[in-house]
Amino acid sequence: GEFRLGDIRHNAADLARVRKALGFSPRWSFARGIAQFLHWAEQQAPPVQQYERSLEEMKARNLLQSPTGRSRG
Repeated sequence: GEFRLGDIRHNAADLARVRKALGFSPRWSFARGIAQFLHWAEQQAPPVQQYERSLEEMKARNLLQSPTGRSRG
């Protein structure tokens, strides 16, 4: 689908280096984080109107591109 200019489209976190260097360990498991996020998301208003408005704003500013690399505006 379409994406904003400057977005990181493919990303995966790897905590191995920070764990080794600083002894960092997350306080929450991934499963707990997802459950908390889903609970929060269920409480939010439907985003359809905001999404459509954000697409129009990005198109007006030539910030929206299709996967083919062509600007949509």
